[in-house]
Amino acid sequence: MDSIPLSLANCSNIKALNLSYNLLTGEISRSFGEFTDLQRLDLSHNRITGWIPSELGSSCASLLELKLSYNNISGPIPVTFSPSSWLQLLDLSNNNLSGPFPDTILQNMGSLENLLLSNNMISGSNKVSGVIPPDMCPGAASLEELRLPDNLIIGEIPPKLSECSQLKMIDLSMNFLNGSIPPELGALESLERLIALFNGLEGSLPQVLGKCRNLKDLILNNNHISGEIPIELFNCSNLEWISLTINKITGKIQPGFGILFRLAVLQLANNSLTGEIPGELGNCNSLVWLDLNSNKLTGEIPPRLGRQLGAKALQGILSGNTLAFVRYVGNSCKGRMYSGPVLSLFTQYQTLEYLDLSYNELRGIIPEEIGDMIALQVLELAHNQLSGEIPTTLGKLKNLGVFDASHNRLQGQIPESFSNLSFLYANNPGLCRVPLPECRNGNNQEEATPVVDDSRRRRRAATTSWVNNVVLGALISIASICILIGTKMFRENIKHQRVWLGTFNEEDEAARAYDVAALRYRGRDAVTNFKQPEKGQADQDSEIELSFLDSHSKAEIVDMLRKHTYS
Repeated sequence: MDSIPLSLANCSNIKALNLSYNLLTGEISRSFGEFTDLQRLDLSHNRITGWIPSELGSSCASLLELKLSYNNISGPIPVTFSPSSWLQLLDLSNNNLSGPFPDTILQNMGSLENLLLSNNMISGSNKVSGVIPPDMCPGAASLEELRLPDNLIIGEIPPKLSECSQLKMIDLSMNFLNGSIPPELGALESLERLIALFNGLEGSLPQVLGKCRNLKDLILNNNHISGEIPIELFNCSNLEWISLTINKITGKIQPGFGILFRLAVLQLANNSLTGEIPGELGNCNSLVWLDLNSNKLTGEIPPRLGRQLGAKALQGILSGNTLAFVRYVGNSCKGRMYSGPVLSLFTQYQTLEYLDLSYNELRGIIPEEIGDMIALQVLELAHNQLSGEIPTTLGKLKNLGVFDASHNRLQGQIPESFSNLSFLYANNPGLCRVPLPECRNGNNQEEATPVVDDSRRRRRAATTSWVNNVVLGALISIASICILIGTKMFRENIKHQRVWLGTFNEEDEAARAYDVAALRYRGRDAVTNFKQPEKGQADQDSEIELSFLDSHSKAEIVDMLRKHTYS
């Protein structure tokens, strides 16, 4: 089917029409406005262009669900949706919609439960201030999901969102929001997910968030949030994912994290946290991802961290999310997606899988007990003041793909089981054995390197954490994979470019999309998930694809991937 058949206009009594996942082109016909009994319309995942016809809203007053996502629809959202008081789901995500979001739409939608506008170019409530409509509640009193990620929304989060008492999800990520998180959000007793990563939010975390007893995901990384983590947050016993990476958080890591038995992901990297790593984190029997890099942590590494071998698994942890990550090494930004298990079913794993304690001031030895973390895939300990030998017990970590112990005071022999692996040991003069020089007198002990002054060390940590050792997490809705690729370069100032590739139903699809983008951005030298033909040995299909990539801009290729039109 090439386009929407005009003959459908004769079916005036139709109540449900689903034409999703075809290759429909052209525009949405104005004749849809004649379907006065239409309740459910799904035109998602096609190649539809043009504007949304105003007749669709003004005439279809009986609409309950409207799904137009994953097309190439442009223009503004028509104000004629305002009378659609029965509308429960409005999904306009992943299009090219632009302009202001009409305030009047939400004022009369008392039945609206799901509003999805992600990945558009919507500027906000009007062209001047471009803010989230401050009085959207209680006009949309039944709203359960508010998803506005990856738009051009500015201004502050309106405190009156608390009047949408049924809200379970708020996703405002990758916009240009500023101001603080309104304490009024603490009144949302049903709130499960608060996501606002990559904005300009300031101020401290409101203590009253501790009243959101159903909160599962608190994802606020890449903002300017300051102050200490409030102890009231530990009242949210259902928390599974906390991400406050790249903020201005101060104070100590509280022992109270140890009572969050459902906590699976804790990301506090690139802040100004001080003190020791609390041993109570060993009580977090669901914790499989712990990232504390680039802080000012001192003391020794606790022998027990995160989920322990043999611990009873809680059911349903991160059932609505999964996690993938891309790691870049070196200035050339070459990297790969670590699959193995791609952390898609957390509850099947037995121990911590990801541990990053690099760029701190940790002392003492590497605990032998880390060798019992049999599911560990990433172990980052670089740029600390660790001493002693690398425990031979780490040789039991068969899934380990990344181990960086460089820039410490380690000594002795590198375990034989590591000799053929590309792990990093630089700037540990006391270490020896392949890939380092052979041992002298059995252990090659030498005087440890002087400690670099703190200011120089912190500057280096702030840049290298993103440039040399970048791990980017991607939030994923159930049965979908969203990949966030960060490309970066050395200039006078470090710059980060975020490229959102979209959502994919299968891991292979996501990996393939990453490869396509990598080839367009980095050329034949890109490191990909699937092996590419050697230069001069590429078959005809590969040459055609490379030629196609060269003939289109990066923005065009990314848009095709995001709209699922690349083939």
